[in-house]
Amino acid sequence: MICNEKRKQLLEDMNRPNKFWREYTFNKDASTSALLQESKEEIIEKSIQTAMVMYKKYMKAYAGCSPEEWPARFSLEVEHRYYYEQYEIQRYIALYLPLEKTIVLQHKALNKVQEFIAQNDLCDMFSEEEMRHIAMYHEIFHHIETITPEIYTASRMIKKRFFRVFSYNTSCIAASEVAAVEFSRLMSQSDCHPCVYERLLDMALSDDKLN
Repeated sequence: MICNEKRKQLLEDMNRPNKFWREYTFNKDASTSALLQESKEEIIEKSIQTAMVMYKKYMKAYAGCSPEEWPARFSLEVEHRYYYEQYEIQRYIALYLPLEKTIVLQHKALNKVQEFIAQNDLCDMFSEEEMRHIAMYHEIFHHIETITPEIYTASRMIKKRFFRVFSYNTSCIAASEVAAVEFSRLMSQSDCHPCVYERLLDMALSDDKLN
């Protein structure tokens, strides 16, 4: 894919409505076959509402904080690594480690994105720094879930079937992800939806495999 084609595809992604990206995020992390359409829409809407409530709460409490100051407000450490051995670099820019109360930023992936932005003349559209901040806000939301009793996104359960005979309840990871993405979007106030940065990372990693 030549540079102009990449730019065109990313521009198309930037112009997609938020509703598209919310459903995109949900569908990645939930078996929609186990849900009615009404249930899916309800979960997405309540997840978005949860993100908004948390955003308003903490923006009021920590108004004026820079992105770099936010983790400390939650007593979180930020660890910078070239990559984190226990996870595939293809899947993560940042990781939240709840037991350690730490956010890990993986600079191997961030470096690949920075190189891709420069090589494809995308500096007017994207910023590695903004991507890093968005990723950090995403992980902060997952921490908020651990310190907020009965928060919707950590307690929403859906029923699944095992061998089409036994049913059981499982947490809806998609609710958590939809809310985390929305929280990071609100916190960053970026013109670029967080999911577009995810597409950017996918492109950068695909390019790296070809070279």
